[in-house]
Amino acid sequence: MNIMIFNENVWSNHIASGNTLSNFFDGNAFKNDHFYNIYMRESIPDNDVCKNYYRMTLLDMIKNNFTKEKIGEKIIISNGSQKNNRKAFNERKYIDFIHKYSMKSIYNFANGVYRKKKWLNKSFKKYIEESKPDIFFAFLTNVSILKPICEYIHCNTRAKIVLYVADDIYDTYNSKKGITRKKLKKEFSEVVDIADKIYGITDELCNEYSKIFNKKIDLLYKGCTFEYPVKNNINNVIRFVYAGNLFYGRDEILSKVANAIDKNNSNNSQKAILEIYTGATITDELMKKLNIGNSSVIKGKKDYNEIKKIMNNAEYNLEVESFEHNQIKYVKYSFSTKIIDCLQSGSASIAIGPSVISSIKYMKKIPGVFVIESINDIETEIVKLINNKNEILKNAISTREYAINNHDINKNQAKIRQDFINLIKE
Repeated sequence: MNIMIFNENVWSNHIASGNTLSNFFDGNAFKNDHFYNIYMRESIPDNDVCKNYYRMTLLDMIKNNFTKEKIGEKIIISNGSQKNNRKAFNERKYIDFIHKYSMKSIYNFANGVYRKKKWLNKSFKKYIEESKPDIFFAFLTNVSILKPICEYIHCNTRAKIVLYVADDIYDTYNSKKGITRKKLKKEFSEVVDIADKIYGITDELCNEYSKIFNKKIDLLYKGCTFEYPVKNNINNVIRFVYAGNLFYGRDEILSKVANAIDKNNSNNSQKAILEIYTGATITDELMKKLNIGNSSVIKGKKDYNEIKKIMNNAEYNLEVESFEHNQIKYVKYSFSTKIIDCLQSGSASIAIGPSVISSIKYMKKIPGVFVIESINDIETEIVKLINNKNEILKNAISTREYAINNHDINKNQAKIRQDFINLIKE
């Protein structure tokens, strides 16, 4: 089976979207299948699934208007053959900046470039033709680029189109101006119509989109790997670990956790530390906010396999979401990738955020997970957790049992592949 993946971001195990793709497809269920990936970043992919790529970037599309810059290139990755360059590093900084300040004009400009379809050239068409996809899989995000790609795949190949809804993109269009809002909603509906199968990341999102589009949306969670045993010892210094991005106000919540730990360390004999592992660009503002003496430290980016080991050694792993109304609307129906990392770690977990967010709502269901649902309770509850070592190992055992019963990665991947087979047979 030939499976083509489209995602705007690079397929890297170090970032959320890439980690999700590997979670779905990096396993024995797909070992005899062939993967192809179209993406739109300067960065070099880093995963163990796909070797054959087609890269087309926004910058190349813009340059094409002035210099006839070539749009699109085929890339074959062999282990260790390529490394990220300065362009990729600078691109990451720009993207982080745009995310942080929600620069909508940039998004609107990019969408306009995509709609011109200059990327739909001989090079792109040749890549599709050579790949001969049986399945086309994509995150249902930016319809300005996804819609024309899906239409081309639908009209020019025999591939079945499978989409994954990981965020409530459709609702964000309500903040757009009239004409733009109508256009985006129309494009989104057309992409949904053309899809042969759609997965959703949470029950709430599946139910909401099924009602809106009158189309079946199937629930699909990430799966857990259990490489490390359940934690059976407590460190002298209680370790809180957060591994993920700092968008959507999560940095503010982590700051409150850091300050709570710092207050504990000043008043109690039992010490603790917050370790933050992130690939986000670290500004002076973030350094000041999240680096606090011996109480909180930004560790930067680490290999995902190392992150799993670090999380296994922690006393508490964190899933955090903002309490700000403007941030809640962006992640309300999302299922944070950090949940699976927490579940498979073998350690205890803490979720912080409002229960209206699907991620927090789900964490409340999991035995052994401690949930803080009020921003005003963060300091008090964190200090309590630091000084209540007796519950840590017991909670870790309860969470592991739940993860095994509900999120086994091998069962998950086998189900996805069987879904694909059934689609092809239709």
